[in-house]
Amino acid sequence: MDGAKNLKEFIENKKADIEGKIAVAMPKVQETLEKLDKMDKKEVDFIKNLANPDEKIKQIMFVIMHLFTNVDLDSKVQAAPNGKIDLTWPNAKKLINNPSKFVEDLKKYGRDEVRNNKVKFENFVRAKKLINEEELTVELLTKKSGAAAIFCDFALNIIEFAEVIRMVGPMEEELRELAIKLEKANEDARKSQEMVDTLNAKLKVLIDQYNEVNATKEAALAEAKVFEDKAALAERLINALKAEYDRWKDSIIVQQNRLNVASGDVMLSAAFIS
Repeated sequence: MDGAKNLKEFIENKKADIEGKIAVAMPKVQETLEKLDKMDKKEVDFIKNLANPDEKIKQIMFVIMHLFTNVDLDSKVQAAPNGKIDLTWPNAKKLINNPSKFVEDLKKYGRDEVRNNKVKFENFVRAKKLINEEELTVELLTKKSGAAAIFCDFALNIIEFAEVIRMVGPMEEELRELAIKLEKANEDARKSQEMVDTLNAKLKVLIDQYNEVNATKEAALAEAKVFEDKAALAERLINALKAEYDRWKDSIIVQQNRLNVASGDVMLSAAFIS
């Protein structure tokens, strides 16, 4: 039981550690999702209608293309068999062909896809590499386009969140394995307790039987003691009667002897009187 208790405490501490790491990164993602909710869709239309956009706007859309490579969303980028994608402005514009749908997919990506490990980590590696190479920042893109700045904020925060998820992934796997061990330990403890309960029940039956037999024995001993006392009294009475019998016997002999000489004594007395 102590082992299971210690394991449970270890699991709870491990779980708290994982949740703590996620809790640090998650607020930034949540802030970005709120910005997406408030973003004017006309700003996305503005980017979509650009024939030859600023290079930084183009690059941040290429970053989004990396993030959306082979994801299970409507706004996705299909990679070639070698894993590469064609980073061109016409292909980037396809992502935002339906601005409302694209924004919804961004939010779903941030809420579900990353947290549930539905995106290959190489997507984030390539996106981060491009951000660093192009020195893309929210401040820089704010000067170009409000939507582009929000896309950059989304990319930076979602990449950071993905790195946290990747870091805690092995911890979560270990947690699942420990949970299985804890379940087995609890099951073993339950079976052991059932066995103890069964043995205790059997022991109680034996103790009850022993107490019953012992009570019968004590009652028999008490009854035997009564008979023993009565026998002792009877023996004393018999001994007393035997002594009285001997006294009476001696008395009879004395009286018999007296009868034997009574006639002589009478004649002697008569002679004396005459």
